[in-house]
Amino acid sequence: MSVSWSLIVNYGEPLTLHSLMEVRSCVAAAHMGLGVDTDIAVGLGTDALIAAKDQQEARKFYVNTPPLSHRQQMNDGSWLEVRSSDRPEEPGMYCTNRNGDGGRCARHLHHLGEC
Repeated sequence: MSVSWSLIVNYGEPLTLHSLMEVRSCVAAAHMGLGVDTDIAVGLGTDALIAAKDQQEARKFYVNTPPLSHRQQMNDGSWLEVRSSDRPEEPGMYCTNRNGDGGRCARHLHHLGEC
C-alpha cells in the first residue's frame, strides 16, 4: 500500500501528494506564495516532511498510529493542513499481496510496507 497525503488550505480542494519531498516542496511553496522568507518557508516545509515521515515510520511498528494531521498557521491568518490518506489496519481482513519471498503477506489489510 502506498501512502499519499492531502494538502489543504482552509477548506479548499485537497491537493494529493505522493512523496515526502512533494509534501516539503508544496508546503514551502504555499508559504513562499504569501511572501514568507525562503529559508523560513523551507523550514516549515521540512517540519511537515518530518511529521509525515515520523507518522509513517510509527505506523509500520504500531498499527493503531492515527493518520497524520499536521496543521500550520500561515502569515495571512489562513491555515494549511497536511493529512495522510492511510487507513487503519482491518484485523478481520488480510492483505492479498505477496512478500519479497513470493509468499502471501501475513499482515492485515491496509498495512504499510513489507510486501
